[in-house]
Amino acid sequence: MFDIVVSAHGDLASSLVRAAEGMLGPLEGVHAVDLSPGDDTAELRRRIEGVIEGRASLVLCDLYGGTPANACLLAPFGSPVEVVAGVNLPMLPKAAGLRSQPLVEAAEKLVQYGRLHVRHQPSHPPSAPQRSGGEP
Repeated sequence: MFDIVVSAHGDLASSLVRAAEGMLGPLEGVHAVDLSPGDDTAELRRRIEGVIEGRASLVLCDLYGGTPANACLLAPFGSPVEVVAGVNLPMLPKAAGLRSQPLVEAAEKLVQYGRLHVRHQPSHPPSAPQRSGGEP
């Protein structure tokens, strides 16, 4: 079983975890590590390592190529760690449900799941087709 670490700019990580817990209740093994203004990559890396503490972990970051994702790529962790960039709220409950699966498999499934939940939803429904013949 692996832990889940959400790391993102500002207080986004904490907000995502709070929102998911607001929907589902406490999420065991789910942690937030926020990147505050002025934090550097090395400091964020130390904080993520402090949360991981040698456990297998799935790190969900907000932005591919952003500081949280880059902090995870500085050097190998002392335990199995997979990093997924582009976290969104639907991914957190799904990730919690995948914790008993192999880490790499769970990361791959989570990427697919996250993509399914990014959609264009028109702000107004299309008009119903008009019938011919003049009757409603």
